[in-house]
Amino acid sequence: MKTLGETVSHFCSECGGGDLVYDQDSGEIICRKCGLVVEESTIDTGPEWRAFSLKEKKNRPRVGPPSSLSFHDKGLSTMIGPIGRDALGRRIPQETKYKMFRLKKWNRRSMRNAAEDRNLSKAMGELQRISEKLHIPSIVQERAALIYRKTLKRGIIRGRSISSMVAASLYVACRMTQTPRTLDEVERHSSIDKKDIARCYRLLIKELNLRTLVPKAQLRVPKIA
Repeated sequence: MKTLGETVSHFCSECGGGDLVYDQDSGEIICRKCGLVVEESTIDTGPEWRAFSLKEKKNRPRVGPPSSLSFHDKGLSTMIGPIGRDALGRRIPQETKYKMFRLKKWNRRSMRNAAEDRNLSKAMGELQRISEKLHIPSIVQERAALIYRKTLKRGIIRGRSISSMVAASLYVACRMTQTPRTLDEVERHSSIDKKDIARCYRLLIKELNLRTLVPKAQLRVPKIA
């Protein structure tokens, strides 16, 4: 977006001049020669943040949050908020409100219309809960979500509880990333018995051909301290 003092690629309809500038404060495009407001109420598509270096500017694109495997829809679905007022705060008509309510209902249903979506919705919620209890880093949580999605895609989860496979996936991710979390800790914050989690853990290692590392003793020192 052009700032005040920068030339804009328009022509003035009054004098035909091309020396136009954009006033960022008023949102107007003004002709320097005759002072005519060529365009007003323009939309600023620039970022809401400030950048003090080229590196900060590159690291702050104007987009939403990144997609995440720890969300059942990867964070890409549309959410319709409370219905009652428009963007300007005015009350919307009752007929429009009814249409938006139906749209919101079907949008919510479409996100969980398949068995796989319902499974992921429950599983990712359980994964988020256990991760918060154990203070699991986000990168480890992402690894656990990826492992669970692979088990669901291959049908390994069939005949087993979602909670046990979630707990086992999280424990596998902790072992693969050398995150100091024991099986007893996972069991303490899960509703599944330790033996069931261990059984699912061995199944994941075998079926997905995963390789876990032996926990290093020095990584447990900060936790004990």
